[in-house]
Amino acid sequence: MLKPLSIAAGATVSVDAHGRFFRCREASAEFQLRIGSELLTLNGGDEYETLDGEPFKRLVFTNPQTVPITIFFTAAMNVIRSAYFRQARTKMIGWDITGLAIGGRTEYPGISTDDTEYLDAGIPIGARRKQFIVSTRSALIGKILIYSKVTEKLLGICPGGFAFTFDSDEDIIVENRSDGAASSTGSNPDIAVSESFYA
Repeated sequence: MLKPLSIAAGATVSVDAHGRFFRCREASAEFQLRIGSELLTLNGGDEYETLDGEPFKRLVFTNPQTVPITIFFTAAMNVIRSAYFRQARTKMIGWDITGLAIGGRTEYPGISTDDTEYLDAGIPIGARRKQFIVSTRSALIGKILIYSKVTEKLLGICPGGFAFTFDSDEDIIVENRSDGAASSTGSNPDIAVSESFYA
């Protein structure tokens, strides 16, 4: 099962997990992972298998960054690949949609630009998007529509309290078809977008 984990800047988080194989599918920045006596520095796309075949029971994550990070990982008993395999690296970026009127649209390019938000997330200019995720608060009444900007084809519908995930490097439009303007309650936005880019 894919598990998301958020870690505050400079913090260490311990997670109970039983297995022999660890895979980080995506990470917003480099992190450290302790498995038993092994201390690893990993990033999105990295994998690790215990060499002695003994299962681990706990994973200890440390965020050495000065900003919070998010990690998506799996831990399993099944041996999938040999000890250490590096896949294509990805970087994540998140956007909160606030102040978007009913019927309003916001656009997301499939290729990263020179916008400072991309650069601050470690995503270079011209990187291609791997995955696009839209999530909505359960309090949102109505739905969010996701379109291709080029073809205007409807790619997905996301009602309140759900998330819609798909792989695409198209330019994407998110349209607010809820009963009110998108806002936020405290730190919880009505609509949030996460994207991962090959970096």
